[in-house]
Amino acid sequence: MNIPLSQESAEKLFRYSTMIHESNNLFNLTGFRSAEEIISNLLLKSMAPLCDINVPRGTSVADIGTGSGVPGIPLALMFGGLHFTLFDSNGRKCRFIAEASRELGLHNVVVVEGRAEELLHDPEYREQFGVTVSRALAHPYTASELCIPFTKPGGLIYIYSHLTTTDLPVDITSHIQNLGASPVPHDSYFSYGIADDGILIKKTSLTPSRFPRRFAAIKREAGKIVLSSPVED
Repeated sequence: MNIPLSQESAEKLFRYSTMIHESNNLFNLTGFRSAEEIISNLLLKSMAPLCDINVPRGTSVADIGTGSGVPGIPLALMFGGLHFTLFDSNGRKCRFIAEASRELGLHNVVVVEGRAEELLHDPEYREQFGVTVSRALAHPYTASELCIPFTKPGGLIYIYSHLTTTDLPVDITSHIQNLGASPVPHDSYFSYGIADDGILIKKTSLTPSRFPRRFAAIKREAGKIVLSSPVED
């Protein structure tokens, strides 16, 4: 996959895959059951789209709905000069991620437990991140409303998906614009160092304070929108 990893980082990635595999029955961390699937389909495929992303050293990155720590932990292994905050509402998973980060010696990772729509009322998190990522969080409509408010104007949002911005229905692109952001045209992904599918969004202005709404309201609106392809697993 042409992913640039040092020998040390590659060994830590393998250790992390083993941690996920051994803890999966306890925490339901992933649907991938074998160590090989975890490495190739969960970890490496989380790194591949962003391995050339063009952001300055010291950029703060938010991973929303991180689950087993993906994509945040693999990205933190690859980008030691970036600072990652991993958010999830499941306390057991957060404790697993925090312990794994300590065992891997990742000093650029912080884990925060809580629901995104509630944490976004806290100025410590709202519009504080240069990059926000999410994999398998929700429908792109929902993911947009939960991810864009974490991102500072001028920052990027990347939602893992088999879709690109070209494939998004107008209901989603209009919603993204209402949230203070703009879909990046697929033929411009390369200028940001993104060379894969996925939904890439540029934050253009502050998100109106009425967003995000309650999760049930967001999910209800998302359910009315039909997609041509599912979100990334």
